[in-house]
Amino acid sequence: MFAKDYVIDGARMFSADTVKMIALLDALLEQKTGRTVAVVTVANSGSVPLGEAASRFASALHVNGVVIYVERDAGQAAIAYGANTGTLFTPALQTSIEQSLSAAFHQGHYDSGIVTAVSAIAEVLAGGRSGGHGPPLTTAQSGPWQQAQSQFGWVVWIAVMLVGTVLMVVLIRRR
Repeated sequence: MFAKDYVIDGARMFSADTVKMIALLDALLEQKTGRTVAVVTVANSGSVPLGEAASRFASALHVNGVVIYVERDAGQAAIAYGANTGTLFTPALQTSIEQSLSAAFHQGHYDSGIVTAVSAIAEVLAGGRSGGHGPPLTTAQSGPWQQAQSQFGWVVWIAVMLVGTVLMVVLIRRR
């Protein structure tokens, strides 16, 4: 990747804990598969369409995995797949991940949204439950016992715990 920076948060959208969580997920994924999930945020991508900006970034870095490219000002994200990676994700799964991420961002849940997206992509890249050929994310999200049985199940549990902690902190601060 780029000096082991799995997250380039140029738009400063994510907490330090979220960046650490993604780095942990990515380090484990890279060790297991040689692939990574890079997350890049920019304030805006200028006149370049978001999908094109994401593809250019992935191509320029010869990414072996996936790039989630986020434009803060538009509140949108695009996902670009490296060579031989896109074939692991059905169009329905790609759409499901993108819609889940977009919905979280529109609600202002940047940290939980990106952790969920990175976790789902990492599970597919690691040959998890769907292996890229199963049902979309919305139906593939089974109960916690099925997730615990997958190879990345414990990582998902850590992500869920992190998201829960962040949500509790937000709720406490609102009081």
